[in-house]
Amino acid sequence: PARCEREDCEQGATIMSSLSFTLLNAFAFLGWSAVLLITLAGSFNSEHWLYVEAVSHIRPLLLGLEAVCLVEVTRIALGMLRGNLVLGAVLHAIRLSCLSYVIGDDATSVAVLYSWSLTEVARYPMYLLPKSEAARRIRLVVPLATFPVGGAAE
Repeated sequence: PARCEREDCEQGATIMSSLSFTLLNAFAFLGWSAVLLITLAGSFNSEHWLYVEAVSHIRPLLLGLEAVCLVEVTRIALGMLRGNLVLGAVLHAIRLSCLSYVIGDDATSVAVLYSWSLTEVARYPMYLLPKSEAARRIRLVVPLATFPVGGAAE
């Protein structure tokens, strides 16, 4: 069997790693978009039980999306990704505790889900389109509105 030169193997591994993280970011973007749409649909539905049912079904999705965020925090800790390690660690620890104790079928939970999903839907395009200045600006501006609301609701 043919063996690749060290440089070629490293380049191939880098491309595969980059593709893996792009796919992970695309999954997260689509997942958070689904959470936002489910929350929107539940907010405007007069049948409260449908919203309660929807929230119970998206809890596993939320846990999966938080797992993606934990991968990102780990990458920040390892120096593979730029970011604020302390903010990321604290923010996702709070979210995981909220998933265990806070998220339910009340107005506070709706505010939390809006805050989280709007923040993340605004954040992931920057990872998927890293050269887009518009995506970067949106990612920096949206949390100015969503963090205070989410923090108060959490």
